[in-house]
Amino acid sequence: MREQDRAVFEKARKFVYRNARPLDLARWKYHFGNGSEKEVIEVLSAYQNEDGGYAVNWDWEDYPEAWAVSKNWWKAEITVNNMIFLERMS
Repeated sequence: MREQDRAVFEKARKFVYRNARPLDLARWKYHFGNGSEKEVIEVLSAYQNEDGGYAVNWDWEDYPEAWAVSKNWWKAEITVNNMIFLERMS
């Protein structure tokens, strides 16, 4: 890796370790550090709702009507992406 690329990577690593949610940190460690599949699965399961889906953790306060429709789409998108991620890990 070039020196410039290392510097950018190190800045990204510091940002993730300082600011990331536990799930994002577990994924970072899995891909770039010494994290494990088990750790990612454990952290991801903490985000899963009783209905098997995953919540949307943001809101469009300025657009309540659009958000009422979009929230369901985003919940499905997040759930499908997480399920694909889990499937690839097993």
